[in-house]
Amino acid sequence: MDDEIESAMEIGRQNADLISLGKAWCTHIRNDRTGMGIGLVEEMTGLPITGGRFTCDYARDPSGFAGMHLDPVGFYVANCRGCTDRAPGGRVPNLGTLAEGELAERAEQEEKADAARVAELAERQRRSDHRTLVAAQLDAASQQIVALVNQLDIDPGASDAAAELSATAKLTPELFVDPIRAMLHTDSKTLRSAVLLDVLLIVEAGDFRADLHATCLDAVRTGWAPGEAFRHLAEHGVASDVDAQLAAAVIRRAGPSGLFLGGGSGDASALLRYHAVATAAVEDLLAAEFRRGESHRRACAASASRTLIDVDVSVGRRLLPAMLDGLRHREGRYDHDHPSDKIAKAVAVVLVADPSHVEAAVASRWMNASPEYRRRLIACYDSPVRRSSGALSADVAEVILGRCAAALHDAPDLQSFGIEDDYQGRASDLLAQVATLAPISVLSADVLLGLLLQWVGRERKFHESPPTGPMAGLERFGGEGRLGHLRRDIVDAVSNAAERVPTQFVDACSDLFNGTDGDTWVRAELVRILGRIAHASHADRGDCLPLIYGAMLGDDQGVRAAGQDAAEEILRSLPAASVPPVLAEAVAAGLADQYLVVVRAAISAISRVPPDLLDHRSVSMQLLNAAVAYAGDRRHDQMVQDALRAARRLSRDDAEWESIVRRAVLGITRKMPAHSARNVLSRNRWLAGDDEWADAAIDALRPDEDPQYEYLGDDDKEWLLAELGTSRLNEAQVEMLAAREVDAASIDLRRATLGADSLGELARPDLSAGVIQAFLDTIPETIEKRPMRAAVELELIAYKVEVAASTGDVDARQALHERVEALCAAG
Repeated sequence: MDDEIESAMEIGRQNADLISLGKAWCTHIRNDRTGMGIGLVEEMTGLPITGGRFTCDYARDPSGFAGMHLDPVGFYVANCRGCTDRAPGGRVPNLGTLAEGELAERAEQEEKADAARVAELAERQRRSDHRTLVAAQLDAASQQIVALVNQLDIDPGASDAAAELSATAKLTPELFVDPIRAMLHTDSKTLRSAVLLDVLLIVEAGDFRADLHATCLDAVRTGWAPGEAFRHLAEHGVASDVDAQLAAAVIRRAGPSGLFLGGGSGDASALLRYHAVATAAVEDLLAAEFRRGESHRRACAASASRTLIDVDVSVGRRLLPAMLDGLRHREGRYDHDHPSDKIAKAVAVVLVADPSHVEAAVASRWMNASPEYRRRLIACYDSPVRRSSGALSADVAEVILGRCAAALHDAPDLQSFGIEDDYQGRASDLLAQVATLAPISVLSADVLLGLLLQWVGRERKFHESPPTGPMAGLERFGGEGRLGHLRRDIVDAVSNAAERVPTQFVDACSDLFNGTDGDTWVRAELVRILGRIAHASHADRGDCLPLIYGAMLGDDQGVRAAGQDAAEEILRSLPAASVPPVLAEAVAAGLADQYLVVVRAAISAISRVPPDLLDHRSVSMQLLNAAVAYAGDRRHDQMVQDALRAARRLSRDDAEWESIVRRAVLGITRKMPAHSARNVLSRNRWLAGDDEWADAAIDALRPDEDPQYEYLGDDDKEWLLAELGTSRLNEAQVEMLAAREVDAASIDLRRATLGADSLGELARPDLSAGVIQAFLDTIPETIEKRPMRAAVELELIAYKVEVAASTGDVDARQALHERVEALCAAG
């Protein structure tokens, strides 16, 4: 992370220098970073890390690519050379001296490249003359082969010549007499030609020649024709060939990374050959690759090792220490090779075959491992679970559960907020998954509930003694998030296991619930787990309900809220006819609770209660009261919307009451932030049948109090404007809609266009023109923005023409026509 920050700061320093050089060259030059955004490092340092692009009001070509790095030379060539409007900054060095220096250097390099091309052409001609001289003493067929080789020398990419030469070698290898073969052998090395080596291998098929074998080794080691050479080595490779350079190429061939694709893709034949003839040497070299720092080498080694392990798992046992050591290395955030993932998957194959061996190796490294290293070690246990198509074996499941439990027994590091070192988060997620796949015999209520008690205690302790100091707010936010995530995963693990062995967990949860009177945190989680058990197991539901009812009516608000959550779980699993009336009453009672946490849970649960079990008018009134109380607080948007939907559901069969509820909901939307109100109105289209709907919709189209929300929910705004455009609005409503759209016109062109279209549908083009004019006034009158202003003004003129036509103002229409011609001529 520190390296990435330093790299970003270096980009910022370079951009700052370039901006300074630009100002020194011309005071008209500006740095445009529109749409680039500002990152945390840039905000802290003030460095222009998101460089953007150079621009200028007098630029001949103002367009240009905006990116992290500024392009000073491109802007200089396109706009500054020969510019008569330059206002010199009066300092040297400047953009001009920088650009001219780079342009001179480019010209010099091009001149050298031209000279090298001339020399290369002369050398090619010499080789062609020599081949022609040799071919003169041979028959016509041999001369044709030489002509094809000459063509490939001139143009290595001549596919027709390559295809003809290859076809000739396959169909008539006897034409390749000894002088031709000697020439191919020499030219394949001289030209480093994969085509010529391929032809030579075809005509020499079945024969072993030491010189050809040496050429293939050179083609692999130096990389000029690895694909062709590996065909030979996969059949004829010997132990004496193996050295570090060849082994690296063989490994890349068997398991290419993103960096090494030139040597082919996933061909393990040479690896299997050399592993068979030089087992120890190949495995030693693979082990060395794992312990290297370069990620691409470790990724290749992991893929190659996986191939060998799939054939013989004992290879994995021998390579296990090196693979685990390979996980110690850090990976860059943008490392696309993902060596750790590949190594972990290779280790996972060994884990399935010999779980105790892998666990012992991991345990020996765990004590001194960094959090980041531990997270990668946990990943080795992850793959068997995610790839499992059914239940895990008892041995494998027991080892995975034990490693997850060991990781979760460690004290949490709440000072770190990174994902890369959150090994406990990965362990808790894995624990929840393995609890659904492990054999019942290895699931222990005592172990899993013990972990839950431990983490609930840690979470409670954190809340009782929050961080202090200058970073207290950030530390509290991070700590609460991490502890909450871990606790939820462990609750999921306990619940997943409890659904499979419910009786064991019901007894254990009941004993804990009755034995932890003072610990409301623990009791709340136990109630939620009992709700999950009751949802999954009809047979055990009767044992769970008494505790759940007691929780819903208990003394602590957290436990009461947990009781509502558990009730919702039960309601989700029951058909409407089987819901106990007392359960429905207990859920409805939560709506009158004095604590928001209980009311929120009750609102969520009430949506599952059959309406015929409730006094629909009384309950819907409670829901509306809750909604109106929190309508103005955006943090409770979801709860408010849930309450409104539930009230509508309960009133659906009572037309008179539904009308009252509809009007109440429309009134509530006017108390909500604009974005939230638009969301409610567009997703509850049953509200549109009320006379007050238009007023509520117009009010919802006001700019939101928080500008960032104005760029969200475009579909909601579009639907409301379209509906209003086809509604019968009175004059006051039309004027109010126009005022709303003029206020919002500065947001973006799309919003202004939609508003103008709606007013146009209402036969008020004069108001449409006012909206477009309001947006046009926000566009700066610069050269760069001139095309945009022209496009918007043309749209404005279209509405003004409608106004002039409706009033019969011929002079105004003529003036507008002339303005259109002027805009078109300028554009």
